[in-house]
Amino acid sequence: MSGSGHAGLRTIRTEHNMNDSSAYSRTRWPVAVKKMKLTEKIESKLGEEGIQELAAHLWARDCQTCGGSLGVEPPALYVIDMHTYAFAELNHEECRAPDWNDSGLLTGKSSSDAHLSHEALSVVLPFSRNGAMDLRPALLVNPGLESVMIQLDDQDRWQVKIGKHFEHAGLRPVGQIPMDSPVKGVTAHLTHFEIAVTLQGPPFSTYSAPIGGPSGPQIRDAHADKQGVLLMVSHLFDFTTPTPDHISSVFASGKLLSGWVGFAKNDDE
Repeated sequence: MSGSGHAGLRTIRTEHNMNDSSAYSRTRWPVAVKKMKLTEKIESKLGEEGIQELAAHLWARDCQTCGGSLGVEPPALYVIDMHTYAFAELNHEECRAPDWNDSGLLTGKSSSDAHLSHEALSVVLPFSRNGAMDLRPALLVNPGLESVMIQLDDQDRWQVKIGKHFEHAGLRPVGQIPMDSPVKGVTAHLTHFEIAVTLQGPPFSTYSAPIGGPSGPQIRDAHADKQGVLLMVSHLFDFTTPTPDHISSVFASGKLLSGWVGFAKNDDE
């Protein structure tokens, strides 16, 4: 059955009952988007675990076709299948109906990153080094709220992947980076009020977060001490309630890339 049009259209509740023994109850993270409009083709391609995987990583902020707020109505899931990988995005149903598009053609207004939202948070994280506390300034980044890349794993399951440009910039999974050896593909800029990082290769994105509030002095002191920032990137980050437990769960998920980023030489400390 084709995933195009409204035949087979349904709204899927992605929240789950923890007493349920279904695959939905075995999701590893809380879902971000509670409901999505899908087609039978999307359900067949993703399966229950794949739907939950996307529900944990997508956030209903702005339509990826018109750029307007997605509001309170369940967004439509649109998947662009490039055969070796795919992009999954959220839209107003009237802007782009739910579909699994494996035709190689994209009809209507082209989807792009023009309407993609991102968020960042500046924090200080405690690490242990040589038996002593090592406080590290960190910039936590969710690089795309409404659109993610997915790839088939070795068990033919669609899994969310962080954009390849972060790997090209030198970011690696947690535990695989030398903490004081800056990655070469990212630079950091610090002012009294803000920390920002910029990718030195396409798409040359900049992510920034304010430094303020009660933790501001501690963050600024950590930046001055370490002369850099730990960049940590994941589509799982939720900054509406960034509790230590949430941040720890993202670290433990394996869905995270990180790298130590040094300050640009002309920064005024």
